[in-house]
Order: sequence, then C-alpha cells, then structure tokens
Amino acid sequence: MLGLKRSAVHAKVATGELPAPIKFGTSRRAAARWLEHEIVAFVLGKAAARAEISPINPSKGSR
Repeated sequence: MLGLKRSAVHAKVATGELPAPIKFGTSRRAAARWLEHEIVAFVLGKAAARAEISPINPSKGSR
C-alpha cells in the first residue's frame, strides 16, 4: 500500500512515524503485519500535511 522498501518501512517504525507491526511468533524472522486502519491513518496524515502547504502563486514574484 505504501510502495516503500522493507528497509524504509523499518526505518519509519524505528522513528515512530509508522506503528510497530504485530508479530506472529517470537523469532526475528516471524511474520509481521500491520492493521489496515493504522496504515490508512498514516497515508491520510501525509495527505493532510500536503494540503496544508500553500501553493506558490505563479503571478507573484515571476517576471
């Protein structure tokens, strides 16, 4: 859903930007999955942040 490499996902989990996965087992290689609503909330948060950035007005400051 995110289109990120595994290493990028783990980096975002480490920084707290993404929630930690639910692990199915105790080994380091156990399957890990995320709750869909948590990932959707992450995507919606990114979209809201993008919408808060005001667009550059092309009529101002151009020659």
